Amino acid sequence: MIKIVTAGQMRALDNRAIKEMGVAELVLMENAGLAVLKTIQDNFENLAGLKVSVFAGKGNNGGDGIVTARHLYNMGAEPTVFLAVRKTELKGDAKINLEAYSNIGGSVKQITRKKHLSDFKPKIMHSAVVIDALLGTGSKGRLRGLYAGIVDAMNHSSGLKIAVDIPTGVDSDSGAAPDKCFNADITVALQLPKVGLVTSPARNFTGHLVVSDISIPQKVISESPC
Repeated sequence: MIKIVTAGQMRALDNRAIKEMGVAELVLMENAGLAVLKTIQDNFENLAGLKVSVFAGKGNNGGDGIVTARHLYNMGAEPTVFLAVRKTELKGDAKINLEAYSNIGGSVKQITRKKHLSDFKPKIMHSAVVIDALLGTGSKGRLRGLYAGIVDAMNHSSGLKIAVDIPTGVDSDSGAAPDKCFNADITVALQLPKVGLVTSPARNFTGHLVVSDISIPQKVISESPC
């Protein structure tokens, strides 16, 4: 039976895997990005020339999406990473992965004002895949301003919509889903599904739920009280 966890419980599992088991956070991020890549491969026979829009925030969820973009680029797809923050705001492993993606020639655009959304709207609208890697389990409360605009643009795309871990706007613990949430066709839950993914009304925004292993040791999971 698969455990269902809160955001706090998942963080505790991550921390134990990293600090006690020696599994590098960079490895977990790489595995998360590869899990999303596999989901794309399961839905498209040929990645060559595939236009993909990856919307990334500054945290680990954004880093996961950037890893996916790097692998897509290497496989001949045409990903664009749309950063919802300035490049200088990225830290840690997310920053490392953005630098690696940029170094191999990957396209990065910054969306830090609503005007930028208008500039990139045609590209977003005609993407074959849209990846939501904005906030992850850190999303709380009603989305406003720029993030609300980004989610609206993603939802109006004609492409396959994939959420990394949890759709932006959905509360991962309560299942609350304000009027502005990413409406995913597929949600790739990393390691374990979060409570909000299986709780109404958020369940309506999850789409098809795929639970993907990212190599958190089973010892850590089995010994957890969650």
